[in-house]
Amino acid sequence: MTTAEVNKETSHDVLDRYLVEHSMRRTPERYAILDVVVARRGVFSFDQIERELATTITGGISRSTIYDTINILIDASIIQKVNLPIKGTLYELCSNERHCHLICTACGKVKTVVDKHTDAFMNTKRYPAFNANSYHITVMGLCSTCSRKARKTKSND
Repeated sequence: MTTAEVNKETSHDVLDRYLVEHSMRRTPERYAILDVVVARRGVFSFDQIERELATTITGGISRSTIYDTINILIDASIIQKVNLPIKGTLYELCSNERHCHLICTACGKVKTVVDKHTDAFMNTKRYPAFNANSYHITVMGLCSTCSRKARKTKSND
């Protein structure tokens, strides 16, 4: 299933169809995990999802159920893995929107940005014997908070 198809339907519909097609059970835990994931903005870690579920679901959900469901959501093209330097494996909702990840090398914060200039530039690129349909750009640097801290520390020295 393409990300365009996912955008046309609700995430519950996509998960329903995937589970039926693969003869898997439609459990409340899977849908609870899906709801937490879909409510997130930007990239997220397994641990963030686990912590959020622990505070919203009485009795919590086991790590293995969360892990298995994350993999199901990847296979169903609802979310995708994002391997970022410093941060390791994170996840984000699948989207047709091309974007860049800005990673602070001091605090590790990740910001997702859409840059029409980068998109325009990437649309001009042609590669021999290769038809590109997406790209992933990671920019490393300091976030505004860490930049201010660095300037303040430097001025105090």
